[in-house]
Formats: sequence, C-alpha cells, structure tokens
Amino acid sequence: MAKYKIFTDSAADMPKRLLELHDITVIPYYVSLNGRDYLKEGKEITQKELFEFFETGKMSKTSLPSIDDYISAFRPELEAGKDIICFCLSQKLSGSVQSAANAAEILKEDFPDRKIYAVDSLQATCGQALVICECARMLENGIAPETVLSKVPELAKNSAIIFTVDSLEHLQKGGRIGRAAALLGTILNIKPILSLEDAEVMPVTKVRGRKKALDTICREFEKFIGGEPEKYLIITVSCSGKDAWEEMRLTLEKTTGLEPNFDSMVVGATIGTHTGPTAIGLSGIKKYEYL
Repeated sequence: MAKYKIFTDSAADMPKRLLELHDITVIPYYVSLNGRDYLKEGKEITQKELFEFFETGKMSKTSLPSIDDYISAFRPELEAGKDIICFCLSQKLSGSVQSAANAAEILKEDFPDRKIYAVDSLQATCGQALVICECARMLENGIAPETVLSKVPELAKNSAIIFTVDSLEHLQKGGRIGRAAALLGTILNIKPILSLEDAEVMPVTKVRGRKKALDTICREFEKFIGGEPEKYLIITVSCSGKDAWEEMRLTLEKTTGLEPNFDSMVVGATIGTHTGPTAIGLSGIKKYEYL
C-alpha cells in the first residue's frame, strides 16, 4: 500500500496528542472578530482568545480554507510520494470539502500517479474527530484506504454528540439552529438538550437548571451506548476545557456508571462561533471493529 498523509480542516477540533499520534496535519478555518481581518484558527487566534471575545457580547464569523490553502498543504506531501486523505467538516455546514476536492483536481495535473481523497466526514467538531480517529486506526492496521473511506457513512451514523448551551443566541444568529428553534423563547433557567444529527442541530428535550441538563445528557447518551460501553469511544466535550470536562465526567459516572475512555475535546473557533462559549456535553462513536 502506498504511503499516505492524513489532513483535516480545523473544524474537527482534534487535540494535539491525537494529531501527533496519527500524524495528522490541520488546515485552518479563518475567524473574523467583529468585522476585523480573518485570522487562521489555531495559528493566528486561539480558542481562549475567541471565547474571551464572546464575553464582550459581540459575534464572530468564520470562513473556510481556500483552494490555495489546500494546495499549499498537499503539494509537499505529494512531492514526497505520498497519497492524500483529507477529512472535512460536513458539507451541510461548510464548503470545505469542495475546496479540498477542487484543490485535488488541480494537483492531479502535476501528480497524475498520486491519489488525493477529499472526504466529507458527515460530522462536526468532536464527532468529526472521532470519525477521523477510527479511520486512522483502520489505515494503521493495514486496511486499504478505499475500504476505510467506504466506512465513513457508517461511522458517522454510529456517532453522537449530545450537549447543552446556556443560550441559543449564537446558534440562532449563525443560522445553525435547525429544528432546535422550537426551544427558543423559553423561560429563565430552562436548558435545551441538543444533538447533532445528520449535521443539523436537533432538539432532544428541555429541562430546568444546569444539574438537570447534565443529568439528562448522560441519560440520553446512555441510550446511545445501549449497554455496550466497551464497543464505543466515550468523551467529554466543552467550550471551556478542564473544569467543564471534570463536571461532565463526574456527572456521567454518578448518573450512569459510565466513564470517558478517550481524550476530552475543546470545541474550537469554527464550531464554537455557532454554539457560543457555554456548550458542554458528551460524544461517542462505535469502534470500527464492532460496526
């Protein structure tokens, strides 16, 4: 099997350890704060800086990587004789995968013997990261790229993101609220429980208070696992890092007896722009061996 190089756009929010473990290179989205110049996510603006900006009550915007961004990233690996596999945010949310595909078509003129795959992960943020991790494990275990990529729809289908936010304002203004719009206009201290299904934010239920919200996330996630936690990667996810992860972990263990068994993840700028700074929840994926 030919050597290959894995890329992802920054919407996957993959922790540094996982990027290094699977030798994955990130192609960043751009973030604009209050109409100022667009900055490369993770390189020119950090997640911490973004959410500090949110505290001012202002909104940010994002822009996908350009075709030239993908070409510049892919070319050195192609020159080194490697094939390219690039995972992108669901095309229902962004045109990133189309930019990667356009870059691939241009580069094939110079590298006709190389394979360049632009892959729709059919997921976002931690869900995208988990799909990539499972694909990377398959590749590392000697499974052919074509076979691996044929499993992406099934992996995405067997993944889940269940979360809550203090306010739907960011989702509403970003146009990402989907059917969760039904939860707008609720009374004070009502928390929406949301899931990402087929790249659309969907309402699960609504409850009163943060503790009840976290308990409900855990119960809904327990249904997703279906009594077989050994078959899944289970992670905590938030926009605020360690303290929120610990709160979510303790709630999961107390409520269900389940324990996270994989790296916690921070929602980055690309998706965090739409959720706002208060998102917290759980995510998981069925391991490829059990599909």
